[in-house]
Amino acid sequence: MGDIMEFKKELLKGTVVARGYSMQDVAEWLDINLSTLYRKISRNGDFSRAEIKILTKRLNLDEQERDSIFFGI
Repeated sequence: MGDIMEFKKELLKGTVVARGYSMQDVAEWLDINLSTLYRKISRNGDFSRAEIKILTKRLNLDEQERDSIFFGI
């Protein structure tokens, strides 16, 4: 059985850029190296709940946007 949740990495990257930020900004918000951020992204969005909360706040995502990016809902 496949994963119910589907992380949408291109949607995350596009949202970051559309909001005027860079992936380096995202890494700094999460207090991780840029290479660690890309590794998380390549591992199908291996973000903790706390990290998702930080990104939701920093990117000013509404609930629907958050769910679409991180959970494919």
